[in-house]
Order: sequence, then structure tokens, then C-alpha cells
Amino acid sequence: MGRNSHKLETKAGATLFRTIPFLALLAALAAGPAARAQTPAEFYRGKTVKIMIAGAPGAAYDFVGRVLAAHIGKHIPGTPAVLVE
Repeated sequence: MGRNSHKLETKAGATLFRTIPFLALLAALAAGPAARAQTPAEFYRGKTVKIMIAGAPGAAYDFVGRVLAAHIGKHIPGTPAVLVE
């Protein structure tokens, strides 16, 4: 039984080695359809984008941040509201 049992173990191991990836693929396909990613417009629609300004009110960074906030919402897909803090 020494020589023949080695051939049987090798054949069984090879079959198992080919069966496991097949079962993994089958399980992945049976799990259902993949999740669909949102478009940028779907993601930003109805949301608020906050711009945090770490400068003093009325300073140059505050001015630039407020000018940016006034116009950037129109250029982001989904036209989110833009809030300056």
C-alpha cells in the first residue's frame, strides 16, 4: 500500500487544491450583485460643505474663504450648500 497510497494522496490533494478556488468563486458570485458606487452628484446632493477658516474675521483668509464659498457650490456636482465657519 506504500506506493499506491502516495498516488492517491497526491491526486486527492490536487483535486482539493483545484476545488477550493472554484468554491470561493461560486460563493462570491452567489453573494449577490456588487455594491454600486455613488456618483459625485448623488453624494453631494442635499449636503453641506463646511469651509473652516483659521484666520481673524475680516482678515485676508476670511475674505478669500467667503468669496470662494459664494461660488464653489455651483461648481461641485450636486450643488451642495457651502457654509463658512
